[in-house]
Amino acid sequence: IENALHQLRLRQLRHPILCLRISLLLLLVIVSIVTLATREWSEGELWLLPYEWVLLLTVTISAIVGIVSRGSLGRRDLVEFILWNAVMLIVAVLLFMGKLRIILVWSLWVGLRVVVIGAWGFVIVAGMVLFLRLRRSRRKPRDQRRSLGMLGKLWFSTAFTLCLLEASCAVLEQLQINAPSQSLQRNLELPQNLPDSPSGEWRLAAIGGSTMLGWPYNPHVSIPKLAARSLTQHESAEAGSPAAASANSSPIVVRNLATAGVNFWLVVNELNSLEFRPHCLLVYSGHNEFYHELEEFGVQVKIPRLILDRWGKCSPTVRVFDQLFVTRFSSFGNITQFERSLIDRPLATQKILDVRRERFRLQYEELAQFCQKNAIPTVWFLPAATEAGFEPNRSILPAHFSDKQRRNLHLLYEKARDLELREEYSAAAKLYRQGVEDFPSFAEFHFRLGNCLLKLQEFKEAQRHLTLARELDANPVRMQTPYRQAIIDVAEQYGIVTIDAAAHLRSQTPNGILDESVFLDDVHPSLRGISILSHAAAQALAPYYEEHFDLATTELKQVSVVEMISSMGLTGDELAKSYSRLAAGLDLRQRLRFDDRLKIQEAERFREIADRLTSGEITPEEVEVGK
Repeated sequence: IENALHQLRLRQLRHPILCLRISLLLLLVIVSIVTLATREWSEGELWLLPYEWVLLLTVTISAIVGIVSRGSLGRRDLVEFILWNAVMLIVAVLLFMGKLRIILVWSLWVGLRVVVIGAWGFVIVAGMVLFLRLRRSRRKPRDQRRSLGMLGKLWFSTAFTLCLLEASCAVLEQLQINAPSQSLQRNLELPQNLPDSPSGEWRLAAIGGSTMLGWPYNPHVSIPKLAARSLTQHESAEAGSPAAASANSSPIVVRNLATAGVNFWLVVNELNSLEFRPHCLLVYSGHNEFYHELEEFGVQVKIPRLILDRWGKCSPTVRVFDQLFVTRFSSFGNITQFERSLIDRPLATQKILDVRRERFRLQYEELAQFCQKNAIPTVWFLPAATEAGFEPNRSILPAHFSDKQRRNLHLLYEKARDLELREEYSAAAKLYRQGVEDFPSFAEFHFRLGNCLLKLQEFKEAQRHLTLARELDANPVRMQTPYRQAIIDVAEQYGIVTIDAAAHLRSQTPNGILDESVFLDDVHPSLRGISILSHAAAQALAPYYEEHFDLATTELKQVSVVEMISSMGLTGDELAKSYSRLAAGLDLRQRLRFDDRLKIQEAERFREIADRLTSGEITPEEVEVGK
């Protein structure tokens, strides 16, 4: 581009083709600005921006260069211009396909070996050449001696740099081997010396992930907001008329510090933004633990074997940088695989998983000690997740299974899946049972069997297999039992009140199975689910609220979905935005699984509902009450 710009010459706007080019450029800029300004932004869509910006930048620069140059580019500049556009187009396509990171890391892997092996090859070959020339250089002319000196300097600098680099990497590699593999403790950053809350009000602080935030309905609906509303409205109803309600009700100040997509360590650090010591702390966290501190999983990722590894692996530099690439760029093992597969590889060793779970327990224990020290009553949710409707993201087999057994698994799955798609659920369930018997730790067989049993209305056994599928998922979005048990253990140790979200939701599902009747996707409850959980939260918070204001103990009434929609001002357009946001989130998670058909169908279903809400074809009550 620089070489091209040096030769650009501005000309008068007389040529009609030039005027047309400028008009098209202005139209492109206007359309781009209008599109970006009027677009509905939401979480998930931001991931689409990189390739859009690359295309916009490429087209804009190309148009400017084409307009201003008017054919004045030389052949060399034109070739450079075409190559630039070709490279940027390839980058945009790779970004759109989600493959750019993989290509870059593969390039680094191969490039590292080429550079190191090439440098050592140069040192060896050039060293031999120098040795031979030095023996013959005594009678050579001065000009040849000078060229020999330049080659010698290059050889010496390359050899010195390589030896220094290899020695440093050898020492670093030894330090990494002798260092402890994982650290249990990662201390929380908790606030110190919070001032007391102002008199005459009751402050509720809430921390957690997207469920506590109320996603995708936020900011209109959230568990702490509805729980506080339930407490004050009930007191108002006891006081008499609605007019007296607002005048006499005791105010509740809610600070919802929840943030979507964060793990427990980040969740608790949000407490540092509190201005006053809360009268109670509400916690809902545990689903996002697997997707943070991913560099710990790098030790499990298998580095692909390359032809150059026969020599490259002899170099400490290659070995150290290989491990660096793995630990820094190995999110979900996508580096070594372009696509997910039915039988996938584990992302972490059992030792690493145990360390992470213990760290989670210690962090909950640290929060309990903080609340105890600062006299802050706290209520902890035991997070719930759907059992039916969402498959495990990754199914793995133990290493001892042979290639023949893995081929048999593929054949059995394809045969059973074909029967399931033809709605021959009884025959499919029979084959899936065989798969569960032969491969009891394979999550996909448990899920597919549970799904068939649901169709056959064998709900008790279906729930058992669907739960096993969630627990055996090797790439879990949903919190698994060890994390749940860690919260229970700490709560029992410190006498903390817990709310079993799964039990409260299960009691109001048709078949006792957590499904779309209370959930939107795998972890986010629907409005009905939020209503149930906020009622449970209000019941747990009521004793602390009533004790603070010296109120009589009363029984709280659960708010219906229709009342919630009306009181929170959820219009059709607002709910449509929520469903569009949910569809975008499902689009992002399609890459986590080898078979993304169900997530695609769910995303399209929510987009269709959003369109019907926007057009006024259906109302929010019809959508949510229908669940």
